[in-house]
Amino acid sequence: LLSLTLLLDISGSMQKYLREVSEVADRALKALRPGDRVSIVVFGRTAAVFAPFSEDLEFIASAIAPARNVQTVGSATLINPAILEAAALTSDQPGRRAILI
Repeated sequence: LLSLTLLLDISGSMQKYLREVSEVADRALKALRPGDRVSIVVFGRTAAVFAPFSEDLEFIASAIAPARNVQTVGSATLINPAILEAAALTSDQPGRRAILI
């Protein structure tokens, strides 16, 4: 069992790469096994949970592209607070835990 948080940088400097990042993340979901859980956290100046943990990997895959359009997190890239938020979200999840940035 894996609990994985996808931590997506949607800051201004990443805008031109977000389509490619979301395509790679979508492909990566296909490598997961039944029972694995995934959440999506987006970040820029701040971080926000875009999709809570779910075993519904099709739902998570469908949420990756819209996550690129969140504008409430700002355009700066403050990765350390984002990692701390993702770690707090992931820390109480079952099984192996990982954050993929």
